[in-house]
Amino acid sequence: MYWHNSVFRLRTCGIFTLSMEIRKISPKGLLIKQRGVGVGVNLFPKKDLRNYRSELNMILYTNGDKSKEEDGFSGLKIAGPGEYESRGVEVQGWYVNSKDEGEKKSSIYVVEMDGLVLCMMGKITEGLADSLIEKIGAVDILFLDLGSKVKMTELWEQVKKLGPNMIIPVNFLTDKDKEVKEFLDVADQESVESVEKIKVDSSTLPEDRVVVILNGNR
Repeated sequence: MYWHNSVFRLRTCGIFTLSMEIRKISPKGLLIKQRGVGVGVNLFPKKDLRNYRSELNMILYTNGDKSKEEDGFSGLKIAGPGEYESRGVEVQGWYVNSKDEGEKKSSIYVVEMDGLVLCMMGKITEGLADSLIEKIGAVDILFLDLGSKVKMTELWEQVKKLGPNMIIPVNFLTDKDKEVKEFLDVADQESVESVEKIKVDSSTLPEDRVVVILNGNR
């Protein structure tokens, strides 16, 4: 598996040398940049946005209540189900569990950017419905919330149903956290080491399923 081996040789540099840049800037916060377009995920006003607001065109929230905080951001905010588009980035969103109530419903998004299909999955409390999995469709990169209220074995079953080539966990402080170790164990990828950021594109996406641990939180 040439791509996989190349990944591990590049760890000494702390990055992958491809094209879409992905970095984790807080336990749940992500910054994804592609050809001058910046997409944020779960970036909260008081801390995360202060340094990155100027790089963003769009922010997605997997828990919509935080999106209402005043932050001075003039781009597109997405905080729940619907279809959205900005600067060539297409987004579809659904609630993870249809029986949830109130503003704290957890959402899942499919984002299409420059030939890649990204899926941002909020916390789950049960397995995803088959109808929702069908709507989501084929996924290249899955961002997975390790704070979900299910066992790690069940969380991994949901990953397999979505079939991503790359899984990037979020919602943890460091790669030494118990949740990270448990997830890597059920994924049978205990030897994975964390990196500062990654760069990837459709031509270099791994054929086999790979877990990437980002060590951001700056």
